[in-house]
Amino acid sequence: DGTIRATKGGIGGWNLDENLLYSGSGKTRVALSSAPIPSGKDDTYRIWAGNTSAALAPFSVTARGVLKAISGNIGGWTIGTDRLYAGSGDNYVALNTSSTSNSEYAIWAGADSPTSTDDKLGAPFAVKKDGTVYLKKLIALGEPDDTGH
Repeated sequence: DGTIRATKGGIGGWNLDENLLYSGSGKTRVALSSAPIPSGKDDTYRIWAGNTSAALAPFSVTARGVLKAISGNIGGWTIGTDRLYAGSGDNYVALNTSSTSNSEYAIWAGADSPTSTDDKLGAPFAVKKDGTVYLKKLIALGEPDDTGH
């Protein structure tokens, strides 16, 4: 029937170990693992690329389905190493975890940067990591609650 059964070897530039199919090393490594999950652990890597070590790879998927990608695009959003963002200019929105670039801001929208070149607010909406909120406009609708607020 043409079936091949092997637990070790190689085929077409790919290496086969008992629970691992892989090719390349370092930045060229691509791997698929079916290793048994150790008792009490469910974060075993199943797919990874870009590093010989699954834990250090820029792309990986665990047995639980946890996806790690240090860059790329998903649903119109760009994945940066420290920021998730979409759009440009007036349509720009960013969620920021950087400790260097615009590091004091966690969220901003309406401009590519939360600040302008003269250190004034660039985006019409921004939230600093300390919780300070900057708004260019605020429209509040509704009635005061029973406490008068």
